[in-house]
Amino acid sequence: MPPTNLPLIILIIITLFFLISIPAFKIKREEFKKTGKHPKGHYMGLGIATGLPIGIPLGAVMGNIALGPAIGIAIGVVIGAGLEKQHASELRPMTERERSVQQKLILICTGTLLLGVLTFFYLQNF
Repeated sequence: MPPTNLPLIILIIITLFFLISIPAFKIKREEFKKTGKHPKGHYMGLGIATGLPIGIPLGAVMGNIALGPAIGIAIGVVIGAGLEKQHASELRPMTERERSVQQKLILICTGTLLLGVLTFFYLQNF
């Protein structure tokens, strides 16, 4: 029988992720106020965030819910690339501070993913 506190663990992980993301959003907002431009990759992120919710129902309709997010991300990359090209004049290179925070967030997200995979395999033994 799996541990009954799994929803609490998931809630804690999600809360920590959002708390760690706050400085990244703050830095991005400060730089936008200074320059009036978004960093490169901004519209790619928006495209992926748009494509993902499109892909999830597509996966459900196709009968393979796990395939939906992959399709959504692919659609999002196409949308994001188009938006990046369309708004190229409104983009600026990332600052060193933004790049540093982005690298830390990537490490945290990778760690969270690994923790999720390990939790999944742990729960499979029950």
